Amino acid sequence: MTTAMLSHRSQRNWFVGAVFLLSAPIWLVGAFVDSPEDLPMDLPVSAAQFVVPMICAFLIAHFTGEAGAVRRLAREMIRLPRRGRRRWLFAGLVGVPALLVPAAAANWLVDGAAGPAGSAAVAVPVLVVVFLVAGSMEEIGWTGFLYPRLGSARGPVFRGLMIGAIWAAWHIVPLVQAGRDWSWIAAWTVSTVAARVLIVWIFVAGGRLVMLASCAHAGLNVGESVYPEVEATASMIAIAAALSVAALAATLVPPARRPLGRSYQRSAGNSE
Repeated sequence: MTTAMLSHRSQRNWFVGAVFLLSAPIWLVGAFVDSPEDLPMDLPVSAAQFVVPMICAFLIAHFTGEAGAVRRLAREMIRLPRRGRRRWLFAGLVGVPALLVPAAAANWLVDGAAGPAGSAAVAVPVLVVVFLVAGSMEEIGWTGFLYPRLGSARGPVFRGLMIGAIWAAWHIVPLVQAGRDWSWIAAWTVSTVAARVLIVWIFVAGGRLVMLASCAHAGLNVGESVYPEVEATASMIAIAAALSVAALAATLVPPARRPLGRSYQRSAGNSE
């Protein structure tokens, strides 16, 4: 069977396998190279894996022979929503990190955690740009490529949970290399799966544009970068609780289904 004949199920399996396979050399480098100082959240060298989902999405789209698939995916990285839906950009960049404010307040009341890290808080505009670029490279794979290939029988919540579990597992090696303990990683995993449900919710509600997922992804990373003592397990538990409550609330209010744009229809084929 040629690559042009691959079903969406095969494409998604190839994508997930390729993401882990191509990330392995980056993890290997991270095992031997110390992380640069002053990176937000003490990110390790292996965090450079953010480029892998985009590469895998482009490669599989190219080799499946779908005319214009690569160009469509590339456009999705920078395509802005229509004027009436641009509030969802705000929801991602501001609303998602705002969910962490009550968690930070509760954490402060319980443990007396300090305020946001000074250097990170001052650098918020820079962090937004950096994480928006990195988030776009990830989301063109997780949302632009993988989401529509998970099958129309599965709703946004289920697909969000599926992608969230894969997304979290993909980060385990970098987290270990960053020196996180397993209790912190467990809480982070819960927060990440919940965050993915929220990202999918915003993506669907806003008209299924990858840029919306990228903004929500960037907003989450910025929020965690300025969160007080984010390396503490108690802080990550508070974040996980806040995002889980928000994700549960989102599942109770399904996003309104809107007509799919032509670009998304061609990208998704019959899977949506």
